[in-house]
Amino acid sequence: MSNIDDAGTVFSIDENPGLTLRDWFAGQALQGILGGSGQKYSSYEKASSMAYHYADAMLEARKQRD
Repeated sequence: MSNIDDAGTVFSIDENPGLTLRDWFAGQALQGILGGSGQKYSSYEKASSMAYHYADAMLEARKQRD
């Protein structure tokens, strides 16, 4: 990954750094993708890649709001 703003960590507990906000957004998007959101992908790799595209879009929308 090159110069991707991951928006820092979320859900940090003690010394565990937690997830980045980007990873959390991607995980949420992936649940929708694999849970039957209507869009079908030919492989898990493509679905995972698309989840990060959604996450990046959410991070960008968040920046625009602020």
